[in-house]
Amino acid sequence: MQEARPTAQMRADAYSLLGTYFIVDNYPPWKKNMHQATTYWLKSISIQTAEPSTDRDGPLSAPGNQAYNYAREVRDVDSLTTISSDVEAMFMQVLCVSPSCSISEILWLISGNLNMSRNLNHAH
Repeated sequence: MQEARPTAQMRADAYSLLGTYFIVDNYPPWKKNMHQATTYWLKSISIQTAEPSTDRDGPLSAPGNQAYNYAREVRDVDSLTTISSDVEAMFMQVLCVSPSCSISEILWLISGNLNMSRNLNHAH
């Protein structure tokens, strides 16, 4: 039997949601948590860059939501670098993350990574 391999978009979404966890679960985020979120969001961006998906629109295709001050989900390294030291911009990023797969699929994908992250955080 062949093991099901998640799509690149599912893996990218999982990392994006992991990044949001470090901002939302620890709000206001401390520098360590912002760095951790940035690390996961960078991983998501690298997956999307290496394995482009037709499931998502391009980085500038849709206007930002007025409720979020027209912020958009960051999909490139330069944009992420720009917001990475701004707590408010990072929190807005959490509101903009929009996975293209179900939460159960994402939980299945990240369950190992989330447990690993918790173990690393408790080790310090």
